[in-house]
Amino acid sequence: MEHYSLDELHLFLKNLRRPIIAISGGLDSSLLALLLFEAKGSEMLSLTALTSSLSSRDRMSVMKFVAQHTIPHTFIETSEFKDEHYLSNDKDRCYHCKRHLFSAMKKFAEEFSYQEILYGAQKDDLDDYRPGNIAAEEASVIAPFIIAGWGKSEIRAEARRRGLDIAEKPASPCLASRIEYGISVSEERLRRIEKAEELLYAKGLNIFRVRDRGNYATIELGKDEMKINLDREKIIEEIKLLGFEEVSFDPRGYRQGSLNEF
Repeated sequence: MEHYSLDELHLFLKNLRRPIIAISGGLDSSLLALLLFEAKGSEMLSLTALTSSLSSRDRMSVMKFVAQHTIPHTFIETSEFKDEHYLSNDKDRCYHCKRHLFSAMKKFAEEFSYQEILYGAQKDDLDDYRPGNIAAEEASVIAPFIIAGWGKSEIRAEARRRGLDIAEKPASPCLASRIEYGISVSEERLRRIEKAEELLYAKGLNIFRVRDRGNYATIELGKDEMKINLDREKIIEEIKLLGFEEVSFDPRGYRQGSLNEF
């Protein structure tokens, strides 16, 4: 795999024709949107899906970032919640979600004369189970960071060099990724997960996941969070009030993609 310098990546982006890019509020897509804006100016546009699986926190992060850097941006409607394949939440859920996102982006591009579609996948994503990448390939969506051979370390280093607020932001996949495979995705489940995670944010935690396993939830804490002296029983009772019958802390802590272990 090739490895582009920042200048080489800039040149690659500059040669794109009227591109649009999906931005979700995470580090990868946000930095790529900024680099694309620097290369293309007003010829580009960033798009965010209006979907219940995007947390309010990440939606606000998008709005803050694009406003801070004057990046052209708009929201678009997607239709994955009308798709039983997505709602049934099998191991290909991410594929169906991305298929709807890229379909909506393609429709938008055709309507407003944009020519190329980008998203923020990066080199390290190739080492994990990411069926959404298949949807990207099928829709001919471009992943500049993968083409450039950039992984999370290069992306975070560039964000730090620029002094970006999001430089240390942990990975923040969609809320549906917290639901165990085989348990249907619903608005109610997503809001319950979001409220549970906001409760943990309010306690000063930063890296964690609340996993929805049906009528019970497991809490995974990051390595540093595991060292914090928390009133775990109180947290369990607070999260139970959101509608979970049982709640427990996973002694193994946070693992990216841990639902793929089941």
